[in-house]
Amino acid sequence: MARKSTYCCFQSKLARIFQEEARKQLKIDFGTPECPKCRGLTVEELQKVDFTKINMDELFGDILTKAQIA
Repeated sequence: MARKSTYCCFQSKLARIFQEEARKQLKIDFGTPECPKCRGLTVEELQKVDFTKINMDELFGDILTKAQIA
């Protein structure tokens, strides 16, 4: 039995984090390896997202680390 993996690629860390967090709220999954769902969000879906609940800790951690190095 072989195991198959499929990945959705994003232009930036911000885009990935936003997709992951928004999809959690909207209960939209990324599909399966056989049938991935890597599409963007529609305007209607974006209107339903509570932006105050988007967890950006991962992104902010990177920004703070880079600021401390500079």
